[in-house]
Amino acid sequence: MKFLKKLFSKSKKLDQAEQHQGKHLFQALIEQYGGLGFEKQMDLEGVIDDKPWEIDMDAQQIVFGGNLYCSFQLLGTFSHSSQTWLWAWANEQSDLPKALLEQSLELKKIGEKNNIDLLKFPKFDATEDNLHLFGIIASGMFNSSGYYVADYGQGALVLTFINEDIDQIHQENDTHNRVANVIPQLIANYEVNHYAAIKHYLLAKDYQITFDDGLKLVAIKGEMQISAEFDDLSRLIALNG
Repeated sequence: MKFLKKLFSKSKKLDQAEQHQGKHLFQALIEQYGGLGFEKQMDLEGVIDDKPWEIDMDAQQIVFGGNLYCSFQLLGTFSHSSQTWLWAWANEQSDLPKALLEQSLELKKIGEKNNIDLLKFPKFDATEDNLHLFGIIASGMFNSSGYYVADYGQGALVLTFINEDIDQIHQENDTHNRVANVIPQLIANYEVNHYAAIKHYLLAKDYQITFDDGLKLVAIKGEMQISAEFDDLSRLIALNG
């Protein structure tokens, strides 16, 4: 991922081996949680879209279109002018309620434990690609209803949210055909190891892996079966089911 190369300032250079490991582990988080997070975003089309939004900090809610109320967790903020990302846990000036920082703090812990610069450093150069990667990871990891990039002109807030009506939409769309439809879109939209991302997604959807030799995956859920074949570079070459 080219944008990852821009995220490490000269004052925070690490040993090259440590940097490589941190990038690899961040990539692994995308592959582990990206499928579930991406699937949730697909359900938001036609639900949120370009509806106006407002945030009620006292109630700790984001409201879409004046009538869709969602509790939320703030991940961080992005500045359009400086092209920098600031994690919510590091935003001391805004005096944010601690209850809104739980997910960002949990991601910080993961970053510190695994030496992932993108999660443990409070502020760094970033692009809009980062915002969506943080969003799908957190949405999948914390089983949120989805994530949202709330642009306010000078910058953008990135948050995950919970809403029972949206969760009901997720449940109604939770079909075998949906899973087979998500997979090709996931690998087309994100630079991931196809094999790892697909396997994690199937496991997250409660499929049981019945065959796995690295070049072919077979998974079942009830009477439904899906199989995926890969080349030597772990790229998907066939999907059936």
